[in-house]
Amino acid sequence: MKLFFRYSLPARRPSLSFLMAGGFLILYSLFFFSSCEKVDKPYKKWTPPVPSANDTIRKILIEDFTGHKCPNCPRAALTIRTLDALYPGQIIAVAIHPTAGGGLTSPTPPTYPNDYRTTIGDSYFNTFSEPSLGLPQGTINRKKTPGGQYGIADGDWTDSVNAMVHIAPDVLLKITNTYNTTSRQLTASVKCSYLNTLSGSYKLIMLLTEDSIIAAQTNGTSASNPADPSYPAPEALYYKHMHILRDCISDGAGTGLATGAFTQGTSETISAPTYTLPANFKGMIPNEQQCKVIAFIYNTATNEIIQAEEAKLIP
Repeated sequence: MKLFFRYSLPARRPSLSFLMAGGFLILYSLFFFSSCEKVDKPYKKWTPPVPSANDTIRKILIEDFTGHKCPNCPRAALTIRTLDALYPGQIIAVAIHPTAGGGLTSPTPPTYPNDYRTTIGDSYFNTFSEPSLGLPQGTINRKKTPGGQYGIADGDWTDSVNAMVHIAPDVLLKITNTYNTTSRQLTASVKCSYLNTLSGSYKLIMLLTEDSIIAAQTNGTSASNPADPSYPAPEALYYKHMHILRDCISDGAGTGLATGAFTQGTSETISAPTYTLPANFKGMIPNEQQCKVIAFIYNTATNEIIQAEEAKLIP
């Protein structure tokens, strides 16, 4: 026969602090539930506010003078990617392979069969590069250094971008591309909306670039010294070439904008002549899905670019 014993603890009176805590909990619950309102259907979806002209940002154009057989040039491309991650939506790049680069830019089959050199790219390199620097080098909004040169070493790009990226823009650009995949004809226009009143003479240029071209690139001087550690060294056979300059779809020197004063709050639209995308660029068939139109406005007196924009050929 099993015996069970029940032991009861002596009854204890609730403490004053316990009673006060319980009372507070009850009062809080009453307040919380009474303050909630029932939301009737249909529920309204939240819509983020549309940014005004004052919310626009300055965009920086980097002209990257480079070469596919230049050992240090992937380092400059890496700097562009780093700046793009730091300032998303504000960095626009154009990779220019100048003929003056000699053996660093010329094709040498079978490893380097592509020829990325362009007439307009040569013109820009001859005008804005710094001869003492070689490759890689570039311009940042074509702004002159205190020493009076446009081209600067890639190691100075970050400081140069940091100095101007936060400055409020004077103009907003909007690119509209209409592309016919059958005829390969492109009609591009740029709406220039002036956020501030400007004086002087300005021109607008439109370029065509192509991204994601997979091809060989020299990367550093040895396997242990890559210019871009994310690729094999000293030769990356499947390098992703970005921002490759293909052509100029406007006048190379630019289309003149309204002369005299540009009044705050006004706008004008500039259209490029109808452009036919070639079936190939020196034997390279362009990927329409990877092509972009680059537009920028510059001051004709200083050559400094005051705003840039980009838009896909096929949105």
